[in-house]
Amino acid sequence: VNDNLGFTIFRDQATVESPVDRLGPKQSSILDSISKVTAPPLGWTRLFDTIAEEQKALQSMPAKDIKAIVVLTDGKDNSSDLKLDQLDKLIKLTGKDAGSGVKIFTIAYGDDADQTALKDIAGAGGGQEYSSNLEDIQALYAAIGRLLGSK
Repeated sequence: VNDNLGFTIFRDQATVESPVDRLGPKQSSILDSISKVTAPPLGWTRLFDTIAEEQKALQSMPAKDIKAIVVLTDGKDNSSDLKLDQLDKLIKLTGKDAGSGVKIFTIAYGDDADQTALKDIAGAGGGQEYSSNLEDIQALYAAIGRLLGSK
């Protein structure tokens, strides 16, 4: 697999578990890391700031690459410095960025996820918003992969 992938966990702060790099050699370690992620019982969600940081990092990658962020969250942002309208301005795909910019796909997981904000973020980021449960999460990721592969 020659695709690049990074993996970041966010709660009250963002932790880069694996920086964006070639997927092939690290595929099993990424899957292992993902399988160990759990939501804290009561916690903070630093959603907006994390998206802005990840978007900025991906934007600096070579223009020939397809760049996308897939955000899976079970909560509402309650720990970012940025507000939703500020994030939207940062990630909005317009002009020359519309075709080659970072696409943002959001997945609302659970009843507490802020589906309105996630739909807004995906719209500004040129992606799509989804709602999911444990049973169909894998199918959603596969669908997003197919969408990105067709670009």
